[in-house]
Formats: sequence, structure tokens, C-alpha cells
Amino acid sequence: MDKLREDSINNVFTALRNLVEDLTEGLYGCSFDCNCMLLRGLMKATNALNLTSSQPASPYNGLSYTKILQALRDMQSPGPCSTKSYKSFYPSQDCSFTSIIDRLIKSLEAHVNWLELREYDKMICLIRK
Repeated sequence: MDKLREDSINNVFTALRNLVEDLTEGLYGCSFDCNCMLLRGLMKATNALNLTSSQPASPYNGLSYTKILQALRDMQSPGPCSTKSYKSFYPSQDCSFTSIIDRLIKSLEAHVNWLELREYDKMICLIRK
């Protein structure tokens, strides 16, 4: 069960690194300014959550997969894109920080056995008491 937890947390860090790469390459946003705003928002939010590029080493002591996902859901989003670009005349889903994070979380959740992770989190809480 600990292996499942470690793999799940590792997948979060991998997904966040991939998202930073995608934003750096300009794969999100309707303009350069919009893309920079999204990238900076992600960097600030992950830094505030201590989920920066200096990834902790496995076994990720003190980290909970479910708490990390909740922290990602609760991240402060940059304001809406106000850039009018040639690519879009209406708000694009690719300009929404919240939508980008929601898709990332859904892709992570699709590959997890939640029942096992919840039982593991409960067991760890009982041990720590």
C-alpha cells in the first residue's frame, strides 16, 4: 500500500513538471502574456504549497496524496485572461488556470485506487495519535 501512495505522489510531481514544461512551451493560453500569467500562477501556487521543482525524495514522508490533491484544488487562480488575441475572440478553456488544474487532477485520479489510499491515510493517522 505504501508503494501505491509513493507512486501516486510521484505521479503528482511528474504531472506538475510536465505542466510547467507545457506552459514553458506555450501550449496553454491565448497569447504570450496569458501564457506567462498561467506559468507564473502555477509557480507561485506550487511554491506556496512547497511543491516546487526541488521535489522531495521518496518515500515522501509527511505527504498525503489526498491532501496534495486538495491543496491543488484550493490553489489561488490568476485572474481571467483579458488579452484579445488573434487565436480567440472569447474566453478559452486554455486560459483558465482552474480548468487546467482540474484536468490535471482528473487525469491523476483516473489512475488511483482510492479505497486503498484512503485506508492508508486512516492507518497513518491512527499510528501518529
